[in-house]
Amino acid sequence: MVLLKICVVESGVFWFSCFLNLVLDGWKNGWFWFVWSGF
Repeated sequence: MVLLKICVVESGVFWFSCFLNLVLDGWKNGWFWFVWSGF
């Protein structure tokens, strides 16, 4: 995942916003619930 790599490289507010974007994308794509259920 390119976005995930960008999140790791960056830091601070941008990383947090990038993380939120990944969560929102996962929510819409359905994989978020699959991963969340794994925990």
